[in-house]
Amino acid sequence: MVDVVAAKQEITDAIGAHGTWKMRLQTAAQTGRLQGRAVDLARDDLCRFGQWLGGLPPEMAGTDTAREVKRLHREFHNLAGGVARQVEAGDTAGARATLETGQLGECSTQLARALTSWKMALR
Repeated sequence: MVDVVAAKQEITDAIGAHGTWKMRLQTAAQTGRLQGRAVDLARDDLCRFGQWLGGLPPEMAGTDTAREVKRLHREFHNLAGGVARQVEAGDTAGARATLETGQLGECSTQLARALTSWKMALR
């Protein structure tokens, strides 16, 4: 049985945390200083939300919404990890250019929307 209140809080926290990481990457692309390691940021199972997602019971993890959230979450970390690798390599111009393509921002927006929809659907 899923604790709906706790699940909604995890989702709320995830929206904030991933938005914060997007801003941190924008700052890192400007300053050349990254918080954390690119290899860790690229993994979708190391953040608190990713760990929570990985531990969902089958009745919750198997829904179309959960699968879409997992896909978008994985994509977010893949894109964020790419920007972080550029920063680590000293290619801040490349990191800024990558951010300007809008892929990470669009993925972040889609993830936030999917999370919000999921949260609203939980009962």
